[in-house]
Amino acid sequence: MRLLPISSKNQIADLFTKACGPRVFLDLFAKLGMIDIYHPRACEGVLAQ
Repeated sequence: MRLLPISSKNQIADLFTKACGPRVFLDLFAKLGMIDIYHPRACEGVLAQ
């Protein structure tokens, strides 16, 4: 088995282990598929009722 290095832009674990700039943070965060439950679009109109 041969392990190859993975750059930070492809390594999602770096989000939890390294200090990242805002752009890198947001790119890695987006790869996790998480949503902000307090953001209005996440509610999809539930609060409007």
